[in-house]
Amino acid sequence: MRAGNIYQFKHFSKFKTVEEFNDHKERFLQYHPDLFTHSEFIAFEVLSQYSVVVPGVANAKIATLVSACSSKQGGISRATFVRMLRKAKNKGILKTHKTYRSSGGFSHNIFVFQPFDVPIDMQMTHRDKQENPCESKGDDSKIVKESENLYINFKYKDLNIRQGKEVSTQQAKNEPALKELDYT
Repeated sequence: MRAGNIYQFKHFSKFKTVEEFNDHKERFLQYHPDLFTHSEFIAFEVLSQYSVVVPGVANAKIATLVSACSSKQGGISRATFVRMLRKAKNKGILKTHKTYRSSGGFSHNIFVFQPFDVPIDMQMTHRDKQENPCESKGDDSKIVKESENLYINFKYKDLNIRQGKEVSTQQAKNEPALKELDYT
């Protein structure tokens, strides 16, 4: 998007009138009263004043906006203005769009205010007739003991495998003995 006249950015506007824009801005500030410091609030107000030609859209450079703040109570720094922009973007009231010069490179940003809807606080409803929950039915499933296999080894506890007794393994009838195997 190329930098230019403010009226070419009219399609970004989410508001029909300046009064509607101011109403949404005031609702945002009432819902988030401690979001901005005093200096950041001054920056937010100056940015909103630059957004009245096309309601909710400003296309001024940050340096221009900072210099406009200098007449208000001592002015603010560029870092304060950028910090205000970051906080407003995180809360969803502001979006920025980059513009480009015709010769190439970035130009100033377009600042677009978004409508603010106050979230509705939902409360749980109260039940007039409280019902007692039904009794749980008997659990008919079988309980399998996890340590059931330990009892199988318990009867062989006295059997000492390490003694000199040879333990014979029984081979299947169709398997050849080790002596009968040849090189193949």
